Amino acid sequence: MVFVWRRWICLLGVLSIVVAVSVVNPETAHAGAGDFSYSTGTGSPQSWSGFGDSIMAGYCGLFCSIKSYASYYADSAAAENDWAVDLQGRPQSGETTIQIYDEMNNHISELRNANMVIWSAGGNDFLNARDVFASSCDENQLNQAMTDWRADWDLIISLVSAEAAADAIVRTMNIYYPDPDQDRGKFCGATSHFSVFYPLLLDAGSYMCTTAALAGFQCADSISAMNCDEIDAAHSIDPSCLDPSGSNFRDPLSVTKYVGGVATSWPSPSNSGMIQSDRTHPGATGHQYIAGAHHALG
Repeated sequence: MVFVWRRWICLLGVLSIVVAVSVVNPETAHAGAGDFSYSTGTGSPQSWSGFGDSIMAGYCGLFCSIKSYASYYADSAAAENDWAVDLQGRPQSGETTIQIYDEMNNHISELRNANMVIWSAGGNDFLNARDVFASSCDENQLNQAMTDWRADWDLIISLVSAEAAADAIVRTMNIYYPDPDQDRGKFCGATSHFSVFYPLLLDAGSYMCTTAALAGFQCADSISAMNCDEIDAAHSIDPSCLDPSGSNFRDPLSVTKYVGGVATSWPSPSNSGMIQSDRTHPGATGHQYIAGAHHALG
C-alpha cells in the first residue's frame, strides 16, 4: 500500500491532517497508533524488529489501532516454521521515510539483534507530494519530491545493510494506491491526477523493490495485494493489472479476490474491509492481503 506521514499528522499508509483532535484535511493520516509488541507461536525463539508508518501501526482513527499486516505475517510465519515470534514494532503514524530512518537509528540495538527486520515507508511522502501537486498542478514540484524521497529511501537501505545481522531476514514492501478512482475524477486542465500519479507510483514501487533486492533484501508486492484482481481460485494476479494504460488497475473498493473459491470484493470502506473510510489505510482484510504478500516471499 503512497509519500509523507508525521507522528501527529497521520495519513496513510497512504492522505489527511489532524492536529490534536481537529481535522484539517480529510485526506491526511491521523494520530492514534504507534509502538507495539506482539508475540505469537511456539518453538524456536525469533526476535523481529519492525519500523514504519501508520500502515504497520494499524491506524484506524484517532487513538485507534487494529491488528496490522506485520502481526498477521508473524502469525503465518510462526505457524509455518515452528517459531515463537516476538515482534517489537516501532512504527509511528504519519511518519515520512526520513523520519522512519531516524526511528531506526533511535532503536538501532533492536535492529542489530533481530532475526527479522521489516519496514514499510513512502506512503506519506507520496501523499504529501500528491497534495502539493493537487494544489499547484506543478509536475516539477512533484518530480522533485520523488527525487528527495529516493534519497531518503536510500538512507534506509544503507542503514539496514550496515547494521542488520548478517544472517537476519530483511523484508520491506512497495506502496499501494489507496484511492485511484478518486484521482481518476480529479484534473489539472485536461490531465487526470491518476494519469500523473499512477506511473510515479509504479516507478517508486520498482525503485523500492530493486534497491531492496540489490541489498539482498526481499520486497513484498503490496500493490498487487491491494490494487490487482485475482483472475482465478488459484489466486493468479491479472497479468494486465499494471499495464501502462492503468485501465485494469483497481481501486481497493473494486478489487476482486477469490475467497474459498468465490470471487469476492469489498465495495464498502470499513475497518474490516480492504480499505477504511478515510480511503487511505487498509482495513483488516487489506492488512491480511499485505501480510500474504510478505508470506509469499517464502
